Amino acid sequence: MVRRVGDAAAAVGRGPGSTAPIAALPTEQLRWESRQVGTTGQIEDLTAPHFDSSVLLVIDAQVDFLDGGAWTIPGTSDKLPHIAELAAAYRSAAQPIVHVVRLYEGDDVDLVRRTALRRGARMVRPGSPGSQIAPAAAARPGPAAPRSRGAVP
Repeated sequence: MVRRVGDAAAAVGRGPGSTAPIAALPTEQLRWESRQVGTTGQIEDLTAPHFDSSVLLVIDAQVDFLDGGAWTIPGTSDKLPHIAELAAAYRSAAQPIVHVVRLYEGDDVDLVRRTALRRGARMVRPGSPGSQIAPAAAARPGPAAPRSRGAVP
């Protein structure tokens, strides 16, 4: 990333609301620096993870999306051991885990899967075994999270 450092515009009298083009500024009054995007150049990187204030977000780890499921998403089954390891670490640290699940009922579905469902594909239907979170990724007993619109108790 390349960015301008300092306020060279003010140094040459280009104040707020000025319509003078930036190209009109003397280049000797501009100082440029280059560094990797997302870094501050300071000791602490702003993109560094902060696990003590994080949440594990698990999306689509449902039976129908596993190998052999009604609508296999390639790679989901291979990722389950990693999801389970992360979930165990978050549980042991008493950090929150949020499972985002899809439930397809009627035409209230993702556009990319709507045609398949209209043609009879059966996937992640509310209450079906395939809609359940994969056992390896399933939450353990604890306080229940609020359910979103359309969620089934």
